[in-house]
Amino acid sequence: MNNFFKIIIIGAGFIACSCSFKSTVAYQYATVTNVNDNAGIDSLITPYRQELKQKMQQKITFAATDFINERPGGNLGNLVADMLLQKAKEDLQAENCIALLNFGGLRSTINKGDVFLEDLYKLMPFDNELVYVRVKREVLDEMHAYLKNSKGEPVSGFRIGNGQLLPFFTAEEYWIATSDFLLNGGDKMYFLKNNREVIQTGIPIRELLIKAFQAYDTLPDPNESRIVW
Repeated sequence: MNNFFKIIIIGAGFIACSCSFKSTVAYQYATVTNVNDNAGIDSLITPYRQELKQKMQQKITFAATDFINERPGGNLGNLVADMLLQKAKEDLQAENCIALLNFGGLRSTINKGDVFLEDLYKLMPFDNELVYVRVKREVLDEMHAYLKNSKGEPVSGFRIGNGQLLPFFTAEEYWIATSDFLLNGGDKMYFLKNNREVIQTGIPIRELLIKAFQAYDTLPDPNESRIVW
């Protein structure tokens, strides 16, 4: 006797927007009369799978070298943090900005050669959003202690050397460009809760990176030591 049930086919697509790409999901109900009819199910799903694969193979830019996430710092973390810092300076029209991410938030490498949309989703598969956190100068001391304990995270806008954290811009307050995950205490970065103001941009960091990568024919290589213990 045939079994009767319905499956839901999910079609994933991408819509160009001012940030970059936004994912959309379309639902279609399909009636299947036999649970063993794998060929029938595959024939329904295949067009959506092919469309998603085609979207993910869109070329974004080119990498002249491998970008690797390392501690206390590496060119991948430097690159991503630099892009957050640049966005913060543009949005806030301020120079007293720094950027901080977490080592574990970058989940893949960017390999030498063409860089595709799929690579950005592998790099940052989570939907973490960009936030700006305004803090007193003293909070940077707490951040310094955290970075020393963790052995380093992706940073931009300052260096650590000779036992000191040295911002590129001297101020009594700073804006930290980071993720909502870290703001909420992710990776035990509790010092971010000691803030005076938070601006939630609503921009997924992955979308910011896609747009920033697209601005380059070849990615810059910030291969420098920003944290030296």
